[in-house]
Amino acid sequence: MTKLTKRKEPLYALSGFGPNFLNLFVAVYMQNAVCGYLGYIGFDTTHWSKPIVSIAIFTVLITITRVMDALLNIPMAHLCDRTKSRWGRRRPCCLIGLGIMICAYICICNPLTLSEGSALNAGWFAIILIIYLSGSILCMESFYGSFPEITYDTQSRIRLTSWKAFYDTIQYSIGYAVLPLLLSVLGKDGVSIRWVALCFTPLLLTMLIPIFLIKEPSSYLITGSYLVNGKKVKLRVTKKEIDSTYVGFWKSIKISLSNKNFLIWAMIFALFFFGLDLFLLGQQSLAYYSLDLKQGWQISVMNSAAFAPIPIMLLISSKVIKKYGFKTSFIVAIITFIVAMTSFMAADHNITHNVWISFSIATVGSTIGSYGITTFFSAPYFVPAQIASEAIEKNKKVNSAMFFGVQGIIVAVSGALNDAVWFPIAKIDIENGTGPHIMTFIVIGVCSAALIAAFFLPKYFRDIGKSKPNILKSMWKRYPRIEQ
Repeated sequence: MTKLTKRKEPLYALSGFGPNFLNLFVAVYMQNAVCGYLGYIGFDTTHWSKPIVSIAIFTVLITITRVMDALLNIPMAHLCDRTKSRWGRRRPCCLIGLGIMICAYICICNPLTLSEGSALNAGWFAIILIIYLSGSILCMESFYGSFPEITYDTQSRIRLTSWKAFYDTIQYSIGYAVLPLLLSVLGKDGVSIRWVALCFTPLLLTMLIPIFLIKEPSSYLITGSYLVNGKKVKLRVTKKEIDSTYVGFWKSIKISLSNKNFLIWAMIFALFFFGLDLFLLGQQSLAYYSLDLKQGWQISVMNSAAFAPIPIMLLISSKVIKKYGFKTSFIVAIITFIVAMTSFMAADHNITHNVWISFSIATVGSTIGSYGITTFFSAPYFVPAQIASEAIEKNKKVNSAMFFGVQGIIVAVSGALNDAVWFPIAKIDIENGTGPHIMTFIVIGVCSAALIAAFFLPKYFRDIGKSKPNILKSMWKRYPRIEQ
């Protein structure tokens, strides 16, 4: 596969912006809207201010949906790695997944509304959500699976995933800082949330970028011209040579699960992900009830404090990785996030009895926690891509999507547990903010467990990303006469 030039890395990283933004919108806003939760946390959603699904049944179904989402990761990843076509492996899966996402997303925006709190409505929404997530998995795992193949080395992967994290920053800033204000204003003007959702549909088209940038040889190609280190050369590739890079289903899983470094990483990241995702899922209720921030601009400022510094944090994180390695950067990220969650716990209005004190403490905590969010954005792409790249070089088999698939199934199970934990907790004495306040204790506990586990990450993670010392320069410092 043709490698990305440094100039094209920002454009390629932009590909996932649309799908990831709509995934966030569906998970945070659409699901809460059909349950009627948005109307309870300060958003006037017009026709959706009351639940259109059976909450009890929907809670069970959404957990089942997340589990099915987890189980789909493995077969979808294998499909991405095994696809044979004249356009290669990645592009056909990206295109098919994109088509499924567009159709299912439009259906999500138009759920059944036979009667208020209907069990049938809940079942319909859950089925459409499964179809949507299936398309998303197929599309995104093809995209992520190309990272090891389309980059030259570790530093180019760090750059690509940093750009990806930068766009995720914009995505989350819009999702958690701008959208609350937008929905509040539009809701008061009588605009339903589903019309806002439909207006975002064209964002999915960012996933067309890899279709044009990926230059992968056809599975049936005999000869062709490719760019190698920026130079156009003619290569002869036989079908037998191409077929030798494909790997069977069980063999692909074995390669991923037998990689000790990857397995340890996936388990520890799942703990960190559980804590951070649970916070993101409940942060609107946390701000409105626990912190008593009733003004939309207060929530927007607090969220902006978490996401606005991320471009700077990306630069700091990159320097920390180069000097001290990935392990140190990851440990610092977890610590900063625990500090942020502790500040939210201390900012509870039952403790401060003053909105402005709660607002100030939470805003400072959000700023500190932005380093942890930065790692959350970049690490789950960089680490599997780096490990998969080394596995491809070692085994001469291409199964990079499977590494993302295995990580995805672990993270998806973590996400399913988030939904199962959050929906019941959210109802506990909601007016006094007891439920959201309890959530901060859970997040701190889980992230503390992740922190302890992170100290036992293998030596591989201590060295990954660390720049190698210049031997000649170090000799000059030790023996100045050599320089003369």
